[in-house]
Amino acid sequence: DGYGNTSDSTTDHTKPGYIANGGDCDDADLNIHPGAGEVCNGVDDNCDGAMDEGCMTYYRDADGDGYGNPSDSTTATSQPSGYVANGGDCKDNDPGINPAATETCNGTDDNCDGNSDEGCTTYYRDGDNDGYGDPADSVVDTSLPSGYAANPDDCDDSNAAIYPGAVELCDGLDNDCDGATDEDCPITIYYRDADGDGYGDPADSTTTPTAGYVTNDEDCNDADDTTCPGCAEKCGNGMDDDCDGAVDEGCVTYYEDADGDGYGNPVVTKSVASPAPPPGYLANAGDCNDNDATIHPGATEACNNWRDDDCDGRVDEDCISGSGGGGGGVGGVAVPVDKFGLLAPWICLMMLVMAVVVSVLICKKKRGATTLWF
Repeated sequence: DGYGNTSDSTTDHTKPGYIANGGDCDDADLNIHPGAGEVCNGVDDNCDGAMDEGCMTYYRDADGDGYGNPSDSTTATSQPSGYVANGGDCKDNDPGINPAATETCNGTDDNCDGNSDEGCTTYYRDGDNDGYGDPADSVVDTSLPSGYAANPDDCDDSNAAIYPGAVELCDGLDNDCDGATDEDCPITIYYRDADGDGYGDPADSTTTPTAGYVTNDEDCNDADDTTCPGCAEKCGNGMDDDCDGAVDEGCVTYYEDADGDGYGNPVVTKSVASPAPPPGYLANAGDCNDNDATIHPGATEACNNWRDDDCDGRVDEDCISGSGGGGGGVGGVAVPVDKFGLLAPWICLMMLVMAVVVSVLICKKKRGATTLWF
């Protein structure tokens, strides 16, 4: 290569294989000698005591974003095609990711600084604009988007009156989002109003405001909207219409007087609120036969008609029947006893005397003697 090995010299003025210039730093390689072009090969090609001077490392830029892959490099004295001097690209197959890129909130290290989404914040959808967001609906951004809030503590994002710190109302809702409903409120019991009369069934209740329920539990028949406290009491139906515990109070029962004798039939009645009886009815119910005007309490008991004329439960009382003449009394007729009952003993005595006389006469005829038998 025209340069000799400085470590191998001679003083002979002529010696084959030797030359006067001894600056070769690698006499085994003819490409290495003073004046040779420096090649980026990790060798001192020009024997100036330095290696690869003028050489640079270049990095493969596969995505063309001006930043190369630090894991794919080469050295050269000039920039090769497809390579760049900057090797800071952390994802060389995406031109949007490089050290100069703007960090976006996408879960990726866009600017290759080793961090993802720095400067990003999670914001929560604030559908009711009360300043508190829905924890189940969020986005990540570097600034607050419209319609979102930084606080995720809204427990009902459809109601602007419900949020942390709101006043708790006694309405069955968790107004202040503390996980409790109607705390510090008096407990209200609601009762089923099945008939819609405004009064509830005490046996069917709930503490939650519910359609079809009321706070009143005074209905005594929740299947009938005409039965309730304050409803009019109806006479004659045997029901407690006004739920006061009494049946047909204020009503008067009148009895039908079909025969017009001034005494009513205890079986046929009408109950009305009026103090005046309905036509054909009266307050006296003692008639035992309302089809006969001669039969009623206080009527004279007639003999031999086998009827209870005076409605005292007895037939032909105070009448006496004799034993002869086909069932007749004295002289064959029934005789009424005097008012004080004094006639009956005398009649009995007279009948006894007559029986004695008859017995005596019979005995005389048969025996010829008088023997009295009693």
